[in-house]
Amino acid sequence: MQVTLTAEAVTALVMAFGGALLGWLAYLHTQVEHIKIGLAETRLENKTLWDFQLRRGAIEAVGSGIATRNSPLRVRDEFLKHAGSLVEPLQDFYRKLGRPDISPSELAFQIELHFGDQILEKICLPEGVSQGACMIVAIAIARDDPVVDV
Repeated sequence: MQVTLTAEAVTALVMAFGGALLGWLAYLHTQVEHIKIGLAETRLENKTLWDFQLRRGAIEAVGSGIATRNSPLRVRDEFLKHAGSLVEPLQDFYRKLGRPDISPSELAFQIELHFGDQILEKICLPEGVSQGACMIVAIAIARDDPVVDV
């Protein structure tokens, strides 16, 4: 069986296919935009949660004597030394990040991701802190600077 299409029929089919394809691409574009918005919102929520945790950590660090708050927050030298075997890996990690302008919340996230269990064992448990003061100490060690801006 042979089907013969007129030029008008071919044109109509091409136009219909083109319209369907265009509609599908427009739909995909809106979905990508929704995904971008969702990712941006997730980033903001993540930063907000880390900022919140670090502020609570600052309160805990001051309350437990780990740090002083004479504007700015300063981790006391004796607590910077307690991390022992973590000092060099944290400082090396920070150097390899190559981002001296990284925010404390982003740095805290990266440190937790790579050193979370070690920080728990070497800083949090020995000092009896758990609300973020250990992360304040880890940031100070990584940056080799006792001042942590939270």
